[in-house]
Amino acid sequence: MPNDRNFKYKAFISYSHKDRIWSEWLHKKLENYHLPKALRKKRIEEGKDVGRLRPIFRDREELPAHENMTAKILEAVRSAEYLIVVCSPNSVASAMVNEEIREFRKLNGNTNILCLITEGEPGVFNSHSNLTLTEAEAIPENACFPAALFETAEFHKDLPTAASNPLAADARAEGDGKRNAYLKIAAGMLGVNLGELVRRDFVKRQRQISMALAVSVGISAAMGWLAWTAIKEGRRAEQQQMEAEEFADYFADILVDELPKTGREDLIQGVVDRLLSYYDGLDIKSADALYRKGLAFTRIAHILDSYDQYQDYRRIQQQAIDIAEKLVSKHPKNTDYLFLKAQSNGSMALAITWKGEPEQAVRYSQIEKEILHRLLEIDPKNQDWLRTLGVSYTVSGLAHLQNSENIKAAESDYRKALEIRLAASKLPDAHNWALNHLGAAYVNMSVVHSVKGPISKMVSYAKQSRDTFESNSEHDPNSVNAHFVTARSERNLGHAERFAGDLAAALEMYEASAKHLEDLLMERPNNSLWKHTLNLVVIAYAETLITDGRYEAAARLIDKYSASIASFYTGTDVKNYHIAAYYHANYLKALFAYDRGDANSAIRMLDDILANLDQDRSANILKAARISNVYSSAYLTYGQILAEQGQTASANTIWREAIEIFDQNLGAKRMDIKANVAQIFLMLEEYEKAQQIIDTLERDGYREVAYVRAVDREIRSGGISAPLGWRSPVSVVGK
Repeated sequence: MPNDRNFKYKAFISYSHKDRIWSEWLHKKLENYHLPKALRKKRIEEGKDVGRLRPIFRDREELPAHENMTAKILEAVRSAEYLIVVCSPNSVASAMVNEEIREFRKLNGNTNILCLITEGEPGVFNSHSNLTLTEAEAIPENACFPAALFETAEFHKDLPTAASNPLAADARAEGDGKRNAYLKIAAGMLGVNLGELVRRDFVKRQRQISMALAVSVGISAAMGWLAWTAIKEGRRAEQQQMEAEEFADYFADILVDELPKTGREDLIQGVVDRLLSYYDGLDIKSADALYRKGLAFTRIAHILDSYDQYQDYRRIQQQAIDIAEKLVSKHPKNTDYLFLKAQSNGSMALAITWKGEPEQAVRYSQIEKEILHRLLEIDPKNQDWLRTLGVSYTVSGLAHLQNSENIKAAESDYRKALEIRLAASKLPDAHNWALNHLGAAYVNMSVVHSVKGPISKMVSYAKQSRDTFESNSEHDPNSVNAHFVTARSERNLGHAERFAGDLAAALEMYEASAKHLEDLLMERPNNSLWKHTLNLVVIAYAETLITDGRYEAAARLIDKYSASIASFYTGTDVKNYHIAAYYHANYLKALFAYDRGDANSAIRMLDDILANLDQDRSANILKAARISNVYSSAYLTYGQILAEQGQTASANTIWREAIEIFDQNLGAKRMDIKANVAQIFLMLEEYEKAQQIIDTLERDGYREVAYVRAVDREIRSGGISAPLGWRSPVSVVGK
């Protein structure tokens, strides 16, 4: 293969859309692969790169015919140094996979083609070489190698005269196994012997452990046996110690990448405990082994955090921080150790931010930022460091946002995150992450302006977020993640348009977001994140329909998704945002009941919402903006219904209770919550306090339609004065 070409991609992964899960797994594994330190050093001494396997292009959807292949995908095939084919009966039947193989072979011949066998029979491998095209198309159903691998110039003039004989890695349990298969692919791309990456006896142990993992119950026994054989008194030779350390690293990979798929929290906890005990038994002496332990502890802590085991998470994450500190104290210029210290502190900052400890989170985040700034002085274009620094500023911004006195600090950090991501997105070799993170930064700035105003900036940043994510979707049109974040940005823009008073634009965005998410769930109906996000979109959509007077349409929408919304609230891992969604939907159901003339049912439902939310007030649950919005809306509406039923004293009691809760640190709350508080003051005829909030909201451009109607009625009745520049609603639609 010519060596003077500049490749845009390290590899192109070709696969059938039915094998998408395999392609996603391989893509993640290869792009995150790091050569062992000794091999990296050897490559650098030989004048080679450090052996990073990125970027890798993954065409995620199969197009039906050659004529419909986009120029972008064709160019990606031509611009890749390697072609990796996910081989299965699905790829054999795929016209798209075969066409991508032909395109690569026309330019590169038979070199640099790697195969990952996931299903089917590889035994027919050598029998294709002399097949005619017709015979090749009649390959048995269980074959896994696409015919285009073996076609010659006899049938396609631009193809090589001889058939391909690619390196094949067998990911099946009876073959190399998943881990060894991807290592084999990595070895082929890096031009190193597989034996240098994985020792023969360690490969055998990996297969044994994979079998144990498949039946789950053998995990602890396998680890105990290996620990005994590797660390038994009197057998601490260097070779055995290295194997023990590699085993620990390998099992940490299994824990992070494979066990969560089982959904067995008890199994995961058991393996975590055994693995930590195993690490405690290791006599780790080398800095590199200690570094790998620190990485493993950070990953283990992430698993614990995802299962809401906060105390265990914090203990393990602190150990990772201590390991990193020890390494950096002895090797202060080692960038890997510095980056580990940054990452471990950053992970701690994020976790404790969500646990309501913003001051400590800011301190951990500050350590991370200081280290990353030092690293970027060494290599200003290092994308891993840039990405992490952007995340660090985002986390500290989130922590500041939880404190009413720190809204300016939150905006400052979010703005720095935006600047970093803008710069990263303009680098010539920027990955898709840069655009994704840039879009997320615009979302964060939009959130800041939902609190401090002006709403015009909230809308502007929300549009920039939507446009950025859409641009990324166009760059990678078949990326499910690109479509998901686009859907979320459309939802965020819907909120912004609602705050600005544009019902039509808000409804359009919610509808687009819901359509994106419904399409995604057709592909993966069990994706809980997508399902929950769709629930949130549906709730916002229905609430906007109510504002537009379309109660029946809103009720049908909530009824359709009611079971899905409730399933998250009654699940085993209930978060604040699940609670918010559940009670928000119930709040809308109370509005539907009242619209039907059933005031008693509406009152019972609102009373239930407030009673249940009251139980969680001691846990600072009101720090979640969505819950605060539901809570304040429920108080406002509950009092209004009681007042309309002639229960004025009870209504006033309800409203005053709400004021005690929400009039504290009001400046740090979202504008929709401020608007609810203003309306409650109006109901209580405390016009001066209401006027102050209303004047501020008007100055900031908050024009949510239901709020504007309520304020306009008070202005017309003479209760308050019209704020400067006040515009009455053009028409009053609905209730």
